[in-house]
Amino acid sequence: MCAASMKVVQVGCEAWNTPMEHAIADKERRRYEAMKQADIAVLREVLDDLLVYAHSNAATDDKES
Repeated sequence: MCAASMKVVQVGCEAWNTPMEHAIADKERRRYEAMKQADIAVLREVLDDLLVYAHSNAATDDKES
């Protein structure tokens, strides 16, 4: 890959400046950890009731599935 095609992406809390950005990052961390731990109680709290996940085969899952 040539250096001209590379772009720098800042990762981590230092990239977020507003309280809302911090709140979103915190919720995303909670969601990620809950998925790793299969913590259904936390997932019910952090996932929206209207969540729909579309798989690559066109099957869908909602929050309850």
